[in-house]
This record gives sequence, structure tokens and C-alpha cells, in this order.
Amino acid sequence: MNPEVLSQLPKDALEISAKNPVKTYTFQDGSVLKLEAKVVEKTVENNRGISPLSTSQCGSGYCKYFEVLVDGSSGVQSAEFYADIVLVNGGYDYISNVYDDSIVVIGGSYSNDSLKIERQKETSNQEAYARLKWNTTAIGGAGGATSYLRLYVGDDDWRITASM
Repeated sequence: MNPEVLSQLPKDALEISAKNPVKTYTFQDGSVLKLEAKVVEKTVENNRGISPLSTSQCGSGYCKYFEVLVDGSSGVQSAEFYADIVLVNGGYDYISNVYDDSIVVIGGSYSNDSLKIERQKETSNQEAYARLKWNTTAIGGAGGATSYLRLYVGDDDWRITASM
């Protein structure tokens, strides 16, 4: 949570994508920061037994992914939310929905949490993105920081960044 230490990280240390969906960074003091994104696999029980429930829907030139889990954790806090995204082959990708956020802070509390789509649709020079943002305070009110978990969608891909 130390902003000075976080600012010294390599640019891509806290960034993951659909092609590289999990990243763990261990700091010199042994604390760990982990980011993960995945399409949640679900099953449904019917009269034929248990079968997979579709988490994507593809048509001519697009794929919509339901319940993409955007997840980040550090030694003292973790956060997650779900998103539905649409990747348009050769067109502008977009985020159709974000929901079910959860934040946990160990040894403190959080406030002013906000989950929203900041830019719903990709443009010619900017990705679509959604952000979960919150303020943390240590026990006794000492210290405080603003943390975030962001989902970017563009170029037929998605990626996640965090500051925790």
C-alpha cells in the first residue's frame, strides 16, 4: 500500500490481459500483490445430468463474455467485480455491464466505494474501461489511500490494472 514502493514497479508489473490472465508480484518485504481475470465457468444440473452453462455468446463478428471476474489482492486488501464485455471483430469493443463488487480490508476499513463504467465503448484511440475505486483507512484512522481495480477493453482483448 506504500505509494512510494508502488511507483517504483515496472510499468507492466500490475497489468494482466486475457492472454496473460494471472500475475503475482512479490515485494522485497515478502508481501504479495495478485491480479486475475477469468470467465467464470458455471454448470447447470438438468435431466441429462450436469452440463456447462454458456459463459459466452458468439455471432457473426463478435463475442459477448458474461461474468468476467476482475480480481485483485494484496497482503491487506482484496477487491473484485464482474463484467459483461463484447469484443467486436474489427470494430469497437465495449463493456455492457459491471456488477457484484466486493472489497475486503484486513486491519482497517474502506469507504466511498464506487463501481462504474467510465468509458463504455472503445474509440479509435482509447479503450473502454470500468473502475472499482475505494478509500482505505488503517485501524485507528492512521494512514489512508485511494485504491482501484480497472478493466480495460479494446483491440479484441481485455486487461486489468490495479493500485492496491
